[in-house]
Amino acid sequence: MKKFRQILAIAGIVLLLLLYGSTMVFALMDSPNSRNLFQLSIGMTILVPVVLYAFLLVAKHLENRNRKPEPASRIKNIVFDVGNVLVDFQWDAYLDSMNLAPDVRAAVKQATWPTPQWEERDRGLRTQEEEIRVFQKLAPGYEEEVRRIMEKENDSLHLFDYSRTWIQYLQSKGYRTYLLSNVSTHMLEGFREKMDFLSQMDGAVFSCEVHSLKPEPEIYQVLFDTYRLKPEECIFLDDRVQNVEAARKAGMEGIVFTDFKSAARKLEEYGIG
Repeated sequence: MKKFRQILAIAGIVLLLLLYGSTMVFALMDSPNSRNLFQLSIGMTILVPVVLYAFLLVAKHLENRNRKPEPASRIKNIVFDVGNVLVDFQWDAYLDSMNLAPDVRAAVKQATWPTPQWEERDRGLRTQEEEIRVFQKLAPGYEEEVRRIMEKENDSLHLFDYSRTWIQYLQSKGYRTYLLSNVSTHMLEGFREKMDFLSQMDGAVFSCEVHSLKPEPEIYQVLFDTYRLKPEECIFLDDRVQNVEAARKAGMEGIVFTDFKSAARKLEEYGIG
């Protein structure tokens, strides 16, 4: 649109120069039609700038209407964790839904989440089959149950009802939205299935794809470098204190997420909302 306005302005200048030149020629001509041509040229010299100005006003209006509004605060980028922020991770409810005997449930729970092995799998260095074997070793005698639980683990994921609308609202206000999440390769498939708006995000960094975990400094730097973000223009929402603290050390603002309403209020304190 801007290029169109520039071309229109140049064309208008050229046309006006031609009109001014023709006006001078008609003024000096000695012919029966010279007076009429001179008056017509004068009229066009007045009319053309008015028409061009009207075109430019319309073009500017259309450009402003299609442009995203600029954020009011210095924060331009809102970075979200996924689990327990945009997607509800309900591991205990998932185990309950599998109708396991109490001893089986306890063994599977102890072997899977939360464990250091579960955290490490988010680094994305092993296949899903290799990960299942790791958890099976932590629950000897319950290998089949562990496999069944892990193969359907994405049933533990549920999109919060506010997530899609929240992202769309922030984008409508001119903010760019990103994801920064610790997630395994297999569970990332579940994220993609639940988050049908993922393609509308401005970017995403997943631990299993970059082989680095929050709160390690490297994963935050990957986000900045990949999308050319200035840390001081970013705010990060995560449900884990240590991840938010690491984000602040990396130069971002941070909010420890507990629930949607309180997070929205805290964003308003930064002039976001």
